[in-house]
Amino acid sequence: MTRGYKFRIEKEDKGYVFRLYPNNNNKQPIADSKVYKTKAICKNALEEFRIFVRTNNAEAFLEVEKVGNKYIPSIVENGNILFHRKNMPYDTNKAECSQWIERIKNNIDAPLI
Repeated sequence: MTRGYKFRIEKEDKGYVFRLYPNNNNKQPIADSKVYKTKAICKNALEEFRIFVRTNNAEAFLEVEKVGNKYIPSIVENGNILFHRKNMPYDTNKAECSQWIERIKNNIDAPLI
């Protein structure tokens, strides 16, 4: 069930990231991956991330950092950030972070555009 969500691989200064975009034509992604050196490595990392989310309890890998009154959720495995919302923290409460994980799980099979 993807409800119009989509993944994109995008070039950054130091490499490539994959991002998950919502279905509301918003240009702001709901999360970013870490930076990968090449587009091919990034695409492979996206596929590995999809397998990770499908086969694990993603909530068990959720870490939430509080910065001031904002919450920054991340999916972390063995100290490595796999996916995070660093540039778009939540303003209100930590519960929104669980909803964030649910949106990722529900849209993990979104197409790569």
